Formats: sequence, structure tokens, C-alpha cells
Amino acid sequence: VALFRNQKIDVLQSAYKNRERKHYGRFTKPYYKDRTVFVVSRDRNDIFDISDLDGKIVAAPKGWAYESFLLENYPEIHLLSVGNMAQAFDAVIKKKADAVIELSAVARYRMKKHFLEDLKITGWFNQYDNNRQKALRILVRKDWPVFHAMLEKALETVTPGDIAVLEQKWLGKGALDSGENMNLTPDEEIFLRNHPVIRVANELDWPPFDFVENGRPTGFAIDYARLLARTIGVDLEFVNGHTWSQLLEMGRQNQVDLFPGLWKSSERETFLTFTRSYVELVKVLATRKDLKQVETLSDMKGKTIAMPHGYTLTEAIMNENPGFDYMLVDNPQEGLKQVSLGKADGFVGSLGIINYLIKKHFLDNVTVVAEVQLDHSLPLYMAVRKDMAPLASILDKAMDHVSTGQYQEIVEKWIGSMAIGREGPGNLTRREKEYLEEKKQLVLSVQAENLPFESVDEKGQYTGIVADFYRSMEEKLGLPMDIVPCNSFQEAETMLAKGRCDMISMVGQNAADGKTYRVTEPYVEYPLVIATGSKAIYINSLDEIAEKKIGVSRNAWFFDQLTAWYPHIEFQAVDSLEQGLSKVQSEELFAVVDMAPKIGFYIQEKQMVDLKISGELPYDVPLRGGIAGREKILLTVFEKTVNSLDKAEKKEIFQSWITLKYQQDFDYSLLWKILLVLGIIGVFFLYRHISVARYNVELAGLNKKLTRANKKLETISYMDGLTGIPNRRNFDAVLKKEWHRCRRNRGFLTVIMIDIDYFKRYNDLYGHLAGDDCLKRVAALIDEVPGRPGDFVARYGGEEFVIVLPDTDRNGAELIAGKILSDVRKLEIVHEDSDVSRWLTVSIGVACVVPGKKNSSMKLVEAADQALYRAKEAGRNQFRAAEQPGRFGRF
Repeated sequence: VALFRNQKIDVLQSAYKNRERKHYGRFTKPYYKDRTVFVVSRDRNDIFDISDLDGKIVAAPKGWAYESFLLENYPEIHLLSVGNMAQAFDAVIKKKADAVIELSAVARYRMKKHFLEDLKITGWFNQYDNNRQKALRILVRKDWPVFHAMLEKALETVTPGDIAVLEQKWLGKGALDSGENMNLTPDEEIFLRNHPVIRVANELDWPPFDFVENGRPTGFAIDYARLLARTIGVDLEFVNGHTWSQLLEMGRQNQVDLFPGLWKSSERETFLTFTRSYVELVKVLATRKDLKQVETLSDMKGKTIAMPHGYTLTEAIMNENPGFDYMLVDNPQEGLKQVSLGKADGFVGSLGIINYLIKKHFLDNVTVVAEVQLDHSLPLYMAVRKDMAPLASILDKAMDHVSTGQYQEIVEKWIGSMAIGREGPGNLTRREKEYLEEKKQLVLSVQAENLPFESVDEKGQYTGIVADFYRSMEEKLGLPMDIVPCNSFQEAETMLAKGRCDMISMVGQNAADGKTYRVTEPYVEYPLVIATGSKAIYINSLDEIAEKKIGVSRNAWFFDQLTAWYPHIEFQAVDSLEQGLSKVQSEELFAVVDMAPKIGFYIQEKQMVDLKISGELPYDVPLRGGIAGREKILLTVFEKTVNSLDKAEKKEIFQSWITLKYQQDFDYSLLWKILLVLGIIGVFFLYRHISVARYNVELAGLNKKLTRANKKLETISYMDGLTGIPNRRNFDAVLKKEWHRCRRNRGFLTVIMIDIDYFKRYNDLYGHLAGDDCLKRVAALIDEVPGRPGDFVARYGGEEFVIVLPDTDRNGAELIAGKILSDVRKLEIVHEDSDVSRWLTVSIGVACVVPGKKNSSMKLVEAADQALYRAKEAGRNQFRAAEQPGRFGRF
């Protein structure tokens, strides 16, 4: 930006628009819009708002806009300053930070490229984006109006299709959807503009769907509502602190806009407009485990059944099952509690709710015994005020944009399996179950010869990797398959278009563009790999062999994408993978690119022992099903089935087939003959070789031992034997190196000195063994706090520790010092002879400087030590910064 302002750069190709930049540049119209999101570890809860990060650590690259924005507006958030975004992501993976803030597209690209499967994108930092998607624009020099106008005209020629190609190439699938691509009507668009905030009813105690925990709205329905809100680009304001009856009344009085989860009734339809249902729960009977001979609801005659007051399910159960002794309770939790205490004999409710409450409240003596059938199903809906009907249709469209994976993630988080005694997907709606009962069989079009994925042999047997997947699907759904073999993919498409089959077993990622069928979510993805001769060395990137001849099957789904990813490589089209591998053998080609299982299969099947897989591309090819447009329900059933497979099942299906095939087809008699001949020849050479090799091995072993001993000795000399962290000698060497580096780069260098308060008293009171253990625990804690690869922690001597923080100014140092004080207290190491606290505490001194000719590294250490002394004089359990601001930077 500085170079641009000085007109040493003419164009900034990706810039955010603000008032300051408008003074020295001209912005084009936006060419891409995206949202700023939170990136967190996959095993932690979602972040829906910046307030969820209060007291947490956010990793941010030094000098980035995110850093200054958080410092100015959210002082309660601890910042971990890092050198770049790669280090920020690494800090979250290593649990040194709780979150990273980044543009969604950038985060997705980085996660995909570097296989960061332990991370996930969650929430929208709408305060930073000012409730609007960030728009990327081109910034042109102020004195170049003609060129600016030319760019504007050029941008007008870029079609949505062009943008889609770029997004697919660089971002892949999974962008946060927005209302812009949901085909909203003009009335719906106007509604969203006029209603940026939606008030949502939040129940107090309906777990796991809608309840309050630690003062925050949470649950399945709440998470789903938040996901839809992100999709359509609105904020949610939760209305809680009221009973369910009070919330319904507030809906009648137009004081609540949206109910995220409720059942439909004729009375509620008088003041609410309902969306389509988004989940149907199994209704079950739960009893005490010691209650014998109860297998159905009818067995509860003469016994007491607890039911929650005011629930639609309660009304339906009581109307359809009169003559039972019902006990009305305030909520499901109270009902199950009455059963557990023996004051009621049973409770009827939704399986997901009962499973959640039994697990959360350790009701070990309560169990689910039977499913309860009702004349009418009770699916869960969302509902909006009657005068906000456009919102209902908008939410319906947003539900279409929620992927099966996103939906399933929420189901697994809050409900788990919603099935009783079945292995298939447990979250099928009644409509989907009825569809399967009426369907009778699935007509599946497959390619007759496409091993290792699928094939139909002479006996009509359907075999292959994909075949095993569909066989598993057939078993889980109880839906028999009728296999229709085709000679080509085009023939399969024709059969589907003419209604002769329901589904194509295997299609490419974009195969359905402009077609009459829809592609499913991937049921598996395979990497592209590079096959070469066996003498080739490992290939890290295709760019390494860009000048060599590389073959790709002209009929491969990924052919066009591969040429787009590597426009500088001239790929050689071959008729088939087998032909390409043969050309590699004859050295007409150096390499062939294809999917891993296909290359592996051909090398094994054709016994091409002179070939091998020498590298992997950072791209995966997804395998999907293609389902006829008329079979909309089949699409959702298929994707739920895919998501019901755990990793172990997928691994068994997709990895075992090739191994089994190899074992079945290999000629073991030939193998033994070869081994026998090789054995006879080898004995002679082995005997001759042993005498020479033994001496070489012994010599090499001695050299290795000597090298390891020297390295171990060197390591020991730089490490503290008690705490396992670097020692004073190591610190002196690192400080000297960082001093020269920061002086060269004119960056800040910070030293933090830490001393355990009244440690001598601790040793005298608890003994030296306890003192050693205390030092180890404090050292381990301090070593984890800074977090960046360049940060350095050492034991300075006795109970003193020291930290070196390159490129860290006062703000960053204060955050680190404050976190150390807090975290040491949280260790709760009892210190009864301390004048400060009953818990062990530390005192800290901080000094910071931009290294130059007039100062030295030793003076920096002295300044930190003096600051530490002042912290002790002031009462300990605190930190102080070095004085002398003229000599020691901003401190």
C-alpha cells in the first residue's frame, strides 16, 4: 500500500474499500464478495459471535487489520501475535490459540491445500464486516482515470459462469452461501433488506433442541437456525427468560419473529406461518430398568405415565391413548426424574431428547423400551409471524442450500442416532420411510467395464469398489438393487433420461451441468497420483517435471481441470490409462496422472513391476451418484445413507477391494518357483557378501552411536535437566541471534523475566521434591504460553524463567505477561506460606527495545530484571514494564 501511494505500484488487485484509500486511488466495482469467519479446532464448539471469544486467545499476524481491530474494540480477547497466517493456523492446531480470523475463501483454500482436517470454519465476524460481505475490488492510481474505466468495462464482460470457474478452481466446494444465489423473489429480497435482525424465541429447558446453557441460547434447533441465518445473511436476536407458554403469547403479540423448533397444530397456524419440516423424531417410551414385562405402551395400563404439560406431543398421546394414568410435569427433564425416583412408571417423549437427558443427568436406571406409534407424525418445523410470511419461504430456500454434511454434523452433535435397533440412517422422515416402502427396488445404471471401481462379469455379478458401497447401501436401506450394465457413461445418461433407471452409480463432479439429473454429495474422494518408471525419484510437485511428457486419459473427468490447474504443462492425451502406463514402460512418456486406486489396480493387475507411484497431487477427485430429477426423495435418502457410514466402514469398503482382488488373482505357484530360483542364486552371493557387509555394518553402527552421543551431549548442554526446557546457556545464544536479526530488520525485541513468589518458603515448607515438581509444572505452563515458532522460553536459574519474543511490542508483551499471571494462578498450587495468596503466584518484569548501536542485549535483560524487582516491590503477583521509554521502545 505504501508503494502504491508513492506511485511505485500502479494497481492493487485485491483491496478493501475505505475512505482513506479513496483519497489516493480509484476503486472498481466488486469482483468477489465473501465473509470474515472464525477458524477453530474441529473438536471445539462452534463460534457464532465474537463475544464467544471473550477471555480466549486469537492468533493474528503482526500488523494485519484483524489485529488492530481486535485491539481497539475487543480488549477482553487475548491476542497471540504471529508472523503470518500459516503460523496463526498452526497455533490453533497446536492448541496455543483458540481461533483465527480470516476471509472465508482464504481459510478454505489454506485448509484444503495443506490438508488441515483438524480445523473448521464456523460463524461470521459480522461486526468486522459491518453486517455486509467484504467486497474485493481493484484499486487503480488516482491519476489513471482512463485505465480505471477500461478495467470497469473489462469487468462487465466477466460472466457469472467465469466467476464460477474461478471459484471452483481456487475455492472448491463449501463456500458459505448467501441470499445472492438462492433465487429470491423481489419481495423476499426487499424483506431481507428491511429485516437485517430477526428476533428468535429461545426456550429455557427443552434440551437438546432449544434451551439456555450458561446464559447462552444453545441446542439443535438453535444451531440450525444460526446456520440458516448465515446462509441468508441476517443476524439473530434471541428472546429468552420466558416460559414456553409466554413465548407463544409473545408470538401472538408480534414480539417474537421466529420459533426455531416446534410442532404444528391448528391453533398455532392461526398466528404463525410454518416452514417445511426439517427433522422428524422417533417417539418412545422410557421406563425404569427394574420395571418388568413392559414392551409396548399398552403394557402401561394401570401404571403412571409422566408427560410434559402444554406439549403438542402430550396432547396427541393423551387423545390417542385414553384410559391411562397420566402425570403432568413441567418439562421432559422433570418427567424422567420422576421415573428415576420411582414416582412415575414411564415417560413418553422424543428419542433424541430422552437420550440427551439420560446421558447428561446420569439417569442410569432409566432406559428406552419401545417406539410409540401415533396416527399422525410430529415433525419439527420452524415458524414465523403471519405478517412475516416471506421469511418462511426464504428459510425453505435456505434449507435447500444446507448440505447433508452440515445437517448431519448438527444431528451428531446434539442428538446422535435417532434410530431404534436399525443400522441404516436413523434420521429418515416418515415421508422418506414411506418412499422406501413403496419403491420396492432401486434400478441402478453401472458401467460394465470400469475396474477397479465397478464391473459386471459374465455371470452378471456386480463387483468393484463402488459396487461394494452400493451393496452396503442396499443392506442398510433394505432396498434391493436391479443392476443395468452400460457400455459407456453416455449410454447410462441416455437410460436415465428415458426413465429406464433411477440412478447412475458413478458420475464426475460437474457431470450433471445442464442435465436432467442431480449429482449427490461425494461418497468418496481419491487423490490424483503420478505413475513413473521404478527408477524415478519422489516427485513433490507436478511442476518439477513440467518439461517432461506427462500423459492423461482424454476421457478422464478431471482432464479439463488438470489442464486448467497447470496451464504451463502440455499434457499428452492418451486413449486409456492402460495405454498411458504402457507408454511409460516404453519411455514414450515420463509419467501418467490418474486416480490412485485406478493406477494401483492396473500396476497390480498387469504386473507392471517396473512402474510405481512416485508422487501425489494436492487434488482429490470426488465420486458421486447421479439421481434422476424426478427422484428428489431418493437424493436425500442417499446422502443420509452416505453420512451414516463411519470412517471404519468407508475404509473397509473403499480400501479392501483392491487387496482382496490382488490376493485372489495372483499366481502363487509361479511365485514359489521364482523364489526358489532366486534363493539358490542368492545363497552364493549372500555368503560372499556377508563377510564384507558385517564389517561395514559394524563400522557404520559405531559411527552412528558416536554421532548420536555427540548430539545428545550437545542437547544436554543446552537444556535444563530438571524442567526439560532450554537453559541459561541456550538463552544467551538465542538472545544474541535475535538481537542481530531484529536490529537488521528494525523490529521490536522483548524480554520477559519471571520469578516464582516466595519460592524459598515453598521449598522449606513442602520439601525439595515438591519444589522440583512445582518448577516443572510452572516451566511447562510458561513454555506453552507464547506460541509462535520464533518465541523462546528458558530457565534462567533457580526459580527464574525468561522469555524472548522477537517482533513483539508492548501490546503483545502485556498480553503474554497477563496470561502467564492468570494461568499460573489457575494451576492452584497451594502455597500456605505466601504473603500474596494461598495459591502459588509469580512476578514478572518486561522490557522491549528496537535494537540499535546505542543499546545492547545485556542492557535489555537488565531492564527486564529491574522491572521484575519493581513488580516484587509493588506487592508481587503482577507485572511491571521497564522505564526509560527513550531507550527501550514503547515501554
